[in-house]
Amino acid sequence: MEKNVKNSDFKIAIVCDFLKIYGGAERHLEAIMEVFPNAPIFTTLYIKEKLPDKFREYNIIESKYNKLFKYFGPFMTPLYPLAFEEFNFDEYDIVLSLTAGFAKNIVISDTTLHISYILTPPRFLWGLPNSRQDTFSGLKKIPLYFINNYLRIIDFASAQRVDHLFTISNAVSRRVKKFYRRDSVVIYPYVDTNKFLKNDKFTDGDYFLIVSRLEKYKNIDIAIKTCIKLNYKLKIIGDGGYKNQLEKISSSNIEFLGNVGDDDMIDIINQSKAIIFPGAEDFGLVPIEAQACGKGVVALFKDGAMESVKEGVTGYFFYEDTSLGSRSLEKALKKIYDNPSNPIECIDNARRFSKDIFKKNLENKINNIIKNGI
Repeated sequence: MEKNVKNSDFKIAIVCDFLKIYGGAERHLEAIMEVFPNAPIFTTLYIKEKLPDKFREYNIIESKYNKLFKYFGPFMTPLYPLAFEEFNFDEYDIVLSLTAGFAKNIVISDTTLHISYILTPPRFLWGLPNSRQDTFSGLKKIPLYFINNYLRIIDFASAQRVDHLFTISNAVSRRVKKFYRRDSVVIYPYVDTNKFLKNDKFTDGDYFLIVSRLEKYKNIDIAIKTCIKLNYKLKIIGDGGYKNQLEKISSSNIEFLGNVGDDDMIDIINQSKAIIFPGAEDFGLVPIEAQACGKGVVALFKDGAMESVKEGVTGYFFYEDTSLGSRSLEKALKKIYDNPSNPIECIDNARRFSKDIFKKNLENKINNIIKNGI
């Protein structure tokens, strides 16, 4: 019988950067654990109260530096690569790292297969827009320059040690080729599409919606200014360090809802006219969640959204050029306001990214690697 990654032929371990919030990476970890339910999870830090109860069923092994990471946070960033190096994987046949940081920096023996599923090369290291970019200024940037240069060398070297690289999108695959000079295989993330399709009674709401962390690089200010100009209602789900600045430029037709639970978020999406996705993302789950609810998307024509939104069918794109950005967004919003996307076509498109397809693709890709020689 041919060996299969899901049976008892192989001992498997999972590695992730940290477990301290419940976001896209953590949701994907849940699906990975459905494929490999007996695999232990190695990570730097696990904060139980921040994660769903489901995570307490997993065998989670923390770094010995976990208290430093918990209490000193970003100041401990140079220590993360070392923390992963100190884990021992000698007893495992396959290690799968899920990372947007340093989890791929593990050290393994020649007999162990290391597959790394790259969410993105670390944004703060490789000049990509990120939430840290405005934290330091002036002379404070000098030591940061040397630290980041050191970490880039480590990050590049760790990517060369990985046996096989998976990525979440063609956009991230291009980054991996550019920064690591490695080819990779794309396995799209998933959305629990059945969860988002709560009913078949579609309503054409009177407001646009943004679901996002409120950070400067997310381009939410462009959407706010455009909706004010057009006198369109806009609701915003999420929180973040740029919230105060966004509130200052808002008017009475802009409503900040803060963080909401999944069920409330789905109801708010279902009652909206369409979703605005103004930032450049590694992939972006929000456009798929919106389409799974039968809603169209107005998205920036860049990176991940280009792979999940069908122009003129499930939404419209606008362009990033600063001189035309708001004008381009204005045109796209008018289009979808007057002609909302067909709900059935949106849902059909979203089903391409279901959890079952994700799990099947992940299993099949790993089995192909095994078949061709571990």
